[in-house]
Amino acid sequence: MYLDHYFTEEGRHPFFIRVDGMLAGFALIREIGTNENNDIIYSLAEFFVMKKYRRQGVGQHAAVEVFDLFCGEWKVAQIAANKPAQIFWRKTIESYTKSNYQEITEEDWAGPIQTFSSRRLK
Repeated sequence: MYLDHYFTEEGRHPFFIRVDGMLAGFALIREIGTNENNDIIYSLAEFFVMKKYRRQGVGQHAAVEVFDLFCGEWKVAQIAANKPAQIFWRKTIESYTKSNYQEITEEDWAGPIQTFSSRRLK
């Protein structure tokens, strides 16, 4: 991860997650290409919520805010060993898309990837 690139390069979008003005986490979004309809494909490159803010809806709320902000195709990947992240993202994306998403695997990634379009939801 090249954190400084998120503040200097086009197609990278950093966000801080705050609760009552206090830093609670961050999200790093990357534009990774376009699909056959020329829609931008976004990747949730990094997403972190501090432990004291977990299980309070903070992460789900932040994820929805980001998905709504960037209309297009999304890929949200988790490493195979991170079962809590997989549970969180499946639940969050299922709720957000009303179960209208796919879970795929790719050769260059060791874990599940949820794909969906935020455009359908607007």
